[in-house]
Amino acid sequence: MQGMSASYIPYCPEQQQLLPSALQDWLPEGHLAYFISDTVDSLSLNGFHARYAKDGPRNQPFHPAMMVKVLVYAYAKAAYRKRKWIAEPPNGWIKHVLGFRRFSMRGLDEAKAEFKLVCLTLNLRRMGAMQRV
Repeated sequence: MQGMSASYIPYCPEQQQLLPSALQDWLPEGHLAYFISDTVDSLSLNGFHARYAKDGPRNQPFHPAMMVKVLVYAYAKAAYRKRKWIAEPPNGWIKHVLGFRRFSMRGLDEAKAEFKLVCLTLNLRRMGAMQRV
C-alpha cells in the first residue's frame, strides 16, 4: 500500500478475528460494501497519508482507506433512506387521506388522467393547509 511510513491502527479487511470470521461470510455477493471497497482502493489517498507522515506525539489514527470506506458507505445508506423518506409520504397520503386505492377508469390514457386528478387534489389540499398556517 502507498504511504505506509506513518503508523496506523492495524487494518486488514480479511481479518479472521471477529464473528463472522470474514466479511465475505457476512455480506452477500454484489453487496454495496464491495463496490465501495473496490472504488476506494482505486483512489489515491496520498493527502491523508501526508497528513500523518510527520512524527510527533498523537493518538494512532485509523487507516484512511478504512475511514473513507466507512464514511462513503454511511453516506450511501443515508442517501437511500432519504430518497425513501421523500418518495413514500405522497403515496401514503394518496392512499389514506384521499382514499384512492384503485383506478375507476380503464385504459392507460384514462388511468393517467385519473392519476393526474388525484395528484392535483393532493396538491390543492397541501396548498390549502399551507395557507391556513
